[in-house]
Amino acid sequence: MSLLSSIRERISSSFERWRNRRQEEKERKQIERERRLEQQRREEEQRKFLYRLGNDFEDYVITMFNPEKFELIHRTPTNDDTNGRFVHSMVYPDLRFREIATGRKFWVEVKFGHILRTEVRSSGATTTSSGITRGRCTRPGIRFSS
Repeated sequence: MSLLSSIRERISSSFERWRNRRQEEKERKQIERERRLEQQRREEEQRKFLYRLGNDFEDYVITMFNPEKFELIHRTPTNDDTNGRFVHSMVYPDLRFREIATGRKFWVEVKFGHILRTEVRSSGATTTSSGITRGRCTRPGIRFSS
């Protein structure tokens, strides 16, 4: 009888250890899943924030042009304006102005950049989180074209 009891005890303890490991694995996976969801939520919030910030910067650039001298004749719609639907005019630069005095028309492409930067040794360049090396320009950019 003691041999059978011993075997039963070993099987029971092995099964109990297996169940405990399985439960710990389930809990670890659940924690990992919650962590990933939280990370995705934070990234989505940051993406929305940066999108709004870019639109606000576009509004700011418009105010840089004196309405007495420049007429805004085109503003490319945002995803908010079109409910996420593609509109062909979205392929154009952000803004088009006409200088009132000369009638000259020009486009303005507005870029608000937010890139995580890591310094690269003592050189004047930085590396972005995607590995792209850029110069030390930290100001948002505006590009003009006729």
